[in-house]
Amino acid sequence: MSWNRYWQERMKIGILAELTGVSARMLRHYEDQGLLRPERLGNGYRDYPRPAS
Repeated sequence: MSWNRYWQERMKIGILAELTGVSARMLRHYEDQGLLRPERLGNGYRDYPRPAS
């Protein structure tokens, strides 16, 4: 997968928070509760798939 395509299909927690209007802290809480399961990158960053359009 090319980097350009990767960034079109994935997003970090800050982008998800901005797009949804939900704080990054609340998204982390949802993850703790098992409601969200982001992929973790080697550097520990949370990585979320973009929704299908």
